[in-house]
This record gives sequence, structure tokens and C-alpha cells, in this order.
Amino acid sequence: MDPDWTLRAEAICAACGGHCCTGACPPLCDERIRAILAHGDYARHIDSGGYRYIRTKENGECAMFEDGKCRIHAVKPETCMAGPFTFSVIDHTIGIFLKNESICPLVGHLLSDPAMYAMQYQRAVDSLRDYNRT
Repeated sequence: MDPDWTLRAEAICAACGGHCCTGACPPLCDERIRAILAHGDYARHIDSGGYRYIRTKENGECAMFEDGKCRIHAVKPETCMAGPFTFSVIDHTIGIFLKNESICPLVGHLLSDPAMYAMQYQRAVDSLRDYNRT
């Protein structure tokens, strides 16, 4: 991925305040859980209720969101890596969608740069495919 784009995207995400980190309970595969636990003592932040996921705090924020950023950014869940794309499963088919720009300010930047849009979309597809393999 283009280093300039990555730096710009990280700056946009850092300035956002974590809109996508509110109300999120991203699913976790076995491999991702191992990576998160190797990154720090986060077992208390992982729960299961039909699937394994990161808990939310009382205020609705992801348990890994602290001081305006992700504590596990380097090993964050696949669905977080896919952002600002998101997905839903309908009739055993995964649909990938771009979030609304009011939720993610990165959307406008992706829409104005077709090459980066294509790269991030492929990253989303790869992340979700990798999750499905475990």
C-alpha cells in the first residue's frame, strides 16, 4: 500500500475520534485471538455470545479503544482492517459495503482516489476471506 496514503489514512482515523469504534463488537477468529493475547493481557476484553468478539465498555466504545485510538492497532480484528468497508451476511453470502461518510471520514478520500479505493476494497476482501479460513 502507498506509504503516503497510509499516513494520510492513519491521520484521518486518529482525528476521527473513533466513530467506528462505538457499538462495535468485531468477530475474532482463533488466530486473531492468539495475536491479541500475544500483544498484551486482553483476555478480559474478549467474550463469546454466539461468536467470539471484543467487548464494549459501558459507554458503547470498543474495549480496545483508549485515548482516541486502538490499543491493538497492529493486530486489530479483520473487520477493523477492512474499514471503512463493512459487511453483512445474507443467505450465506457475504456482502461488502462502504460505510456512510458520516460514520467514517475516510470514505470521501477513498471515493476521490479510485486506485486507493480498489486497494482498500481488496484489503477488505482479503481480511474477510482470511477470517473465514479459520
